[in-house]
Amino acid sequence: GMGAALLTPMSLTLLSDYFPRESRGLAIGIWSIASAIMTAIGPPVGGWLVEFASWRMIFIMPLPFGLLSLLIAWWFVPKRPPARIPDRIDWAGALLAIIGFAGIAYGFITLSEPHGGHRTLDWGVPIGIGIVALLLLVIVEREVRSPMMPPELFGIGTFNAINTITFLLYGAMGGIFVFYPIFLTDAFGFGMNEIGVAFLGFALPMVIFTPLSAKLARRHGVRLMLAIGSLVGMVAFASMGLAPYKGTLTGVFVSITIFGAGIA
Repeated sequence: GMGAALLTPMSLTLLSDYFPRESRGLAIGIWSIASAIMTAIGPPVGGWLVEFASWRMIFIMPLPFGLLSLLIAWWFVPKRPPARIPDRIDWAGALLAIIGFAGIAYGFITLSEPHGGHRTLDWGVPIGIGIVALLLLVIVEREVRSPMMPPELFGIGTFNAINTITFLLYGAMGGIFVFYPIFLTDAFGFGMNEIGVAFLGFALPMVIFTPLSAKLARRHGVRLMLAIGSLVGMVAFASMGLAPYKGTLTGVFVSITIFGAGIA
């Protein structure tokens, strides 16, 4: 989690800083394709390892990728001084954010356990602590000299809209890539390797449509593209649950391909 928190935002920051405005959309599109391809490759590789080797192997797989990322960053990422050096590190904001989100997440996890919902203190106290911590975070960020999360950003409508869409998008992706395979295994008896191959459909539209998305956005506007993408994603979810082929690998492939088109 710490590694992902450092890698993902910094990679996008690097693209925004390094590429000029006219080619930035294409650069981010290529970044999205790379992410989609690896996201699609992960399930079949992981499924094959679980079925034919050992589930422990999935924890060994990140090691060579991490080493390769380290070497690429060291040799190829341009070295530039930071544009702005904060006066001080916002340790209080970071700590409150950790307590706030961890408390709420822990409370919901406890609530979902078989007997967790019957003991209010077990889930109510962590959620309450998390909410209080997030309220304190708002107060601290308004008063601290170099806030980790500058409050003035939330006065920008576009910033709020994009963050809301991203929150919903990754919530949807989490449901697809975590719970959908479990459902397919428990309800229909498919092996993880079979599900992984079907999930390759996610990458196909990403590779095809993502390079076009920047051109389409310039021609028709970002708002329309986001709306259409969300609508296509809804169609994909409906096909997963309502279509007569929902219990077949062909149906899984078609549904996940539609979802990939919406994400692209």
